[in-house]
Amino acid sequence: MKLSKNKIKKLIVLEDGEPYLPYLKPLEEVDPRVKIIPMSGFGWPTYTALEAEGLLDDVIRKEWNGEIPNLHFVAHVPNSVLGEQLTNQFIRHIPERSWLFKYGRVPMSLLLSDYSYRRMTATNVKTEYCKLSVVAQAAASIKPAISREELQPYKDHFHPLGSGSEVVERKGSKRPAGAPYVAIQVNALQEQVIETGKLDKWDYVLRRMFVLKTTPIRRAISSLGPGAYNLLKRLGDPDLPPEERLDIDKKVRELQMRDWSIFVKRFDEWPFRPGDLDISEAIYKDVEREK
Repeated sequence: MKLSKNKIKKLIVLEDGEPYLPYLKPLEEVDPRVKIIPMSGFGWPTYTALEAEGLLDDVIRKEWNGEIPNLHFVAHVPNSVLGEQLTNQFIRHIPERSWLFKYGRVPMSLLLSDYSYRRMTATNVKTEYCKLSVVAQAAASIKPAISREELQPYKDHFHPLGSGSEVVERKGSKRPAGAPYVAIQVNALQEQVIETGKLDKWDYVLRRMFVLKTTPIRRAISSLGPGAYNLLKRLGDPDLPPEERLDIDKKVRELQMRDWSIFVKRFDEWPFRPGDLDISEAIYKDVEREK
């Protein structure tokens, strides 16, 4: 609100917590740019409602490789399984150019747990490396917005503290109250690794393979479906050009982005791949299984 109208034309605040609304609503009277919407920012129908009310009418759609749209999404993501699911959903909309990304490469500023950040940015040499890591890095540049130290200690910046004290007892040891949070900037990449319309293929392959992440590709590939071992020749044939060949003796967790691109491309070309790739129910169950 302290920023000039040249920088902030409108501030849409989404909050469905009743205790907070009496403190937020008066802001509309102080500054007409502020719009308090008593709906959850974590429910997709909210954004349909925003459009229906005309609150996003002045968002200018931009070409994907052009300018950044005049829209910025800011969220405090819960430190929970729900928060992990939300982060996953936010990222998955980027390659599909859906949700807010239908307007272009809308930047996102997120406050989320350090654990979620490490999973999003983990490389194939880290224990946190998972399918979220692959999709996130295929879709966006993810960088700290400010240093981690500026958000520590937890008790000076966040609520609630859990026990109400500076430390909490866990398994006989004392630890600072609250999990560390980080502030990050997520900017969609101009060149998307995951082609629009191919997210279901990536989801299926990543989910199936990461269940067997310590297993070599030549053994894990059968999890993709009956006859999937026939893909091995299309992946690791020595006669293939080096840039199109995959080391099938690599373990799943050792694959890099280039490897995953080859893998999913060959799966997409496979005429006998499973017809039902729906993971809508299973994708979030895997969040806990990967942990």
